[in-house]
Amino acid sequence: MLQSFISESSLEQLLQLLPAPEQSQRKSAIPDLDPRDHKFSWVFENVDYKSWRSNDSRFVLCLSSPLGHHLSQVTSYAVDQEEKANRPVLYCFCSKLKNGEFYKGGQNAEGQNIALASALIYTLLKQIVLLSPIEKRLLIMHNLINSLLQKIFENPPSQNWTENGFDSNDPFKGLHEFLCNTTIEDLLAVFQVILDYAKPQPTLVVLDGIEKAYQGGRFLHLVGVLINDLRRQSSNIKALLAGPTICDITALSQESVFIEYDKERKECLSSLEFENTRYEKITPEQSGSFKWIWTHDEYKRWSISETSRLLYIQGKPGSGKSTLTKYFDSNLPTREPAAKKAIVAKFFYSFREGEPQRSHYNMLLSLLHDILSQEKNFFYHYCQAEYRAHHCSGSKWDYQSLKRIFGSLQDYYSTSKRLYIIIDAVDESEEADRHDILNLLYDLCSNTKYCVVKIFIASRPVTQLEARRDQFLNFIRLQDETTLDISNFANSLLHGLDLTRATAYMIENAQGVFLWVKLVGKELLRFHEDGYSEHDIFLMLKQLPTELEEFYGLMLDKMRTNKSCLSYGLKMFRFIMFARRPLRVEELLHSLGIPDNIEPDSISNLTDEIFEQRVPLSERIIVSCGGNFLEIKERNDGHRVVQVIHQTALEFLRDPHGVVSKSEFRIDEEHAHMFIATTCSRYIMLCAASTSQREGLPDLEHWSSNHYDYYAKYLNKRPLAFYASNHLEYHVN
Repeated sequence: MLQSFISESSLEQLLQLLPAPEQSQRKSAIPDLDPRDHKFSWVFENVDYKSWRSNDSRFVLCLSSPLGHHLSQVTSYAVDQEEKANRPVLYCFCSKLKNGEFYKGGQNAEGQNIALASALIYTLLKQIVLLSPIEKRLLIMHNLINSLLQKIFENPPSQNWTENGFDSNDPFKGLHEFLCNTTIEDLLAVFQVILDYAKPQPTLVVLDGIEKAYQGGRFLHLVGVLINDLRRQSSNIKALLAGPTICDITALSQESVFIEYDKERKECLSSLEFENTRYEKITPEQSGSFKWIWTHDEYKRWSISETSRLLYIQGKPGSGKSTLTKYFDSNLPTREPAAKKAIVAKFFYSFREGEPQRSHYNMLLSLLHDILSQEKNFFYHYCQAEYRAHHCSGSKWDYQSLKRIFGSLQDYYSTSKRLYIIIDAVDESEEADRHDILNLLYDLCSNTKYCVVKIFIASRPVTQLEARRDQFLNFIRLQDETTLDISNFANSLLHGLDLTRATAYMIENAQGVFLWVKLVGKELLRFHEDGYSEHDIFLMLKQLPTELEEFYGLMLDKMRTNKSCLSYGLKMFRFIMFARRPLRVEELLHSLGIPDNIEPDSISNLTDEIFEQRVPLSERIIVSCGGNFLEIKERNDGHRVVQVIHQTALEFLRDPHGVVSKSEFRIDEEHAHMFIATTCSRYIMLCAASTSQREGLPDLEHWSSNHYDYYAKYLNKRPLAFYASNHLEYHVN
C-alpha cells in the first residue's frame, strides 16, 4: 500500500511529506540590505569576509553578534547573491524555527532540540532535490522516501508497522507522522545516501541562528557532520554560519574564519589609548567670554562652508588660546547644528606636561582613538589591515602606520558628514616632524572626497602655519578680539573692591594677555588686603611691569629675598621642569624630605621617623616657596598635580640666556636629571631599609604572602616610590 501511494504521488505531494519549513517564505520576510550601508561594514568591509569570499582555502565563515545586528539580513543577502548568479545554494534560517513546531512528542527541551535538528536535515534534503535536474527530481525523491522507510521499519519488523501508529485510512498523514519521528542517526544516514545518489554541487551553504538548539555543542556537531558530508561531494563549497554567540568551528575546518561583531575594533581602540592630560587642567573661561567667536566673520566662513577648511587661531603667549579651544570644544555640539552628529577628535599639546604630551605620535594615537570610538565603520576602511600588521608583530604602533591611517580619511565615506579636528598649542609640539604633521592636516583639507573636515588649530605664530594661508585656511588673531573678555576677567578678579582706576589701567595695558591680568590682579588683591588706599594701590600698580617676562623677573626677585625658601624652590623647579610626568602634591612633598647632602653609606641612618619629620607639613609651601611660578591642579581622576603656571613661565625659567640663568635658580638640564635620579635612588633606599617595619618582617627568603601584603601597605605610605622605581632609569640616562 505504501509503495503504491508513493508511486502514484507527484513530486509536489512527496515534497509536502517532508517536515521541512518553507525557507523561501521565511527569507522573503527579511528586509533587503545595501552592502554599502555602514551598519554592515563589520561584515562586508571586513578583511576576513573578503578573504573568505576570494580564498579557496577559507572554507567556513562564522559571524556572531550578541545583539543580532541584522545577521539574518546578511545571511539572506548571501543567499540572494548566489541565486542571482545561478549558483546552487543550500540554506536554513534556524533562527526562524519555532521550538516544537515539528515535534509532537511534548515540550521537553530534548524533544524540541531533536525536532529542530530534524527540521534542518529535512530542509537541506528538500533543497537538494529541488536543485537537481528536473528529470531526476522524482527519482531522487523516491529514493529518499524509500531509504527513510527502510530505516524506520528495520526495527521493529516491518510487518508490525500498523502497531506503530500508522493510519492506513490516511497514508499521507501516517507517512508524514513517521517521517517526523525518524531518529537523527537515521536521517544522517539517509542524508549521505542521497548525496551519493544526487551528487549535488552547491557553492554555498548558509545556516542562520545555529545556536538555536542542541546545548553543549551537539547541534554544532550536527552542523559539522552535514557540512563535511556536503564538502565530500563539492570540494569548492563554502559555509556561512551566523548566530548571536561565537561558535568553535575549528572542528569543521582548520581554515575557519571568525568575525565577532566589534571585538577587533575594541581591541584596536585599547591599543590606541593615550591619556592627553592637558585638557582637564585648562582653566575654564570667565562666564560670557569667547561668545564672539560664533559670530566672527572668519569663523562663519570656516564653519558654513561645505568644503573642508582649517581655522587658525593665532595668539600671543598668555592670550587665552587654550581656554578658547577648550570653550570651543565644550560648546560646539550646542552651538553648531552640523556638529551634533559629527565626529569630534581633539588633542592638546603641552610642553609643561612632559615629552609624551608634545609627541606627534601620541597626538595621532589620541585623534585616531577619538575618531574610531565615534565612527565604528572607519575601522574597516583602512585601519583593520594596519592593525593586523601591528598586532601580529606584537610591537607598538608604527608612526608611519598611524600617518597612513589618518591620511586614509581623505577617501573615507562617513555618514556623519563632518569631522572636526581640534588641536591646541601646536607651538608646544615637537619641532621635529611638525612640518610633516601640518602637511598631513593640510592634505586632509585639500583632498578629502566624501566628507567635510573642519580643523581648528590654536597656536602662537608658527612658521609652518604662517606660510600656508591659502584657500583652505581662515585666520583669527586672538588678542585683537578679546578686549571685552579682558574687561570681564579684570572686573571679576577685583569684584567688590573700589578700584575703578586700577581696573581700567589693567584693561588698557593687558594687550590681550589674560595671564598678565591674572598675575597683576593677585598683586592688587595683596595690596588691598594689606590695607593700602586706592591711590597707593594705583601708584604701585603703575610700577608693575606691563610685559610678562618683566613681571616674571619681579616674581623671581621676590623669591631671591626669601632665603628660607631658596633650597625648596630650587628643588621643586628641578622636579617640576624635568620630571617624566607631572608630580602629584604628595610626591613632590616627599621629594623635599630627602636631604641633598648625605653619604650613600649613611642613608640607612635616615630612619622612617627622621624622614617623616623632614617632609613639609602643608602643600602651602609649594606656592609660597615656588614664588607663584607653581600651581596645583586637580585632574579628573581626583589626583592633584603640581605644574608651572603657564608655558611662558616655564620658558622664562629655562631660558639659557635670561635673568634666571644668572641667578641662584639657574637650572642645567643635565644636573637637574642627576639631582632627580639621586633623590629617587635615596628614596628607594629609604623604602628598602623600611626601618619602622623591620620588627614585623623576617629575611626576604622567608616572606609569605602576608609579609608582601604587609610591606605593600608600607609602600602605600611612600607616594614617591612608584615614580622613583618607574622613572629612575630615564633620569639616569
